[in-house]
Parts: sequence; C-alpha cells; structure tokens
Amino acid sequence: MDDFIRKYPNSESSLKSWFKIVKNTNFNDFNDLRKVF
Repeated sequence: MDDFIRKYPNSESSLKSWFKIVKNTNFNDFNDLRKVF
C-alpha cells in the first residue's frame, strides 16, 4: 500500500480510510461488503 501511495499521493487519504473500514469490519460475504461500499 505504501508503494501505491508513493506512486499516487492523491490517493492516500481515501486509501487509508478504506483500509481502516475493511480492517475493522467483519464481512460474512460479498453482499456485506457491497452494503458498506
């Protein structure tokens, strides 16, 4: 992820927000994921 952020610095805040949500959420299936995103 750090490599991606270095290559695309404008993505940092969005990517880190996404990562925090995904890391702290227990998705049981793809539908759960779709509900959040």
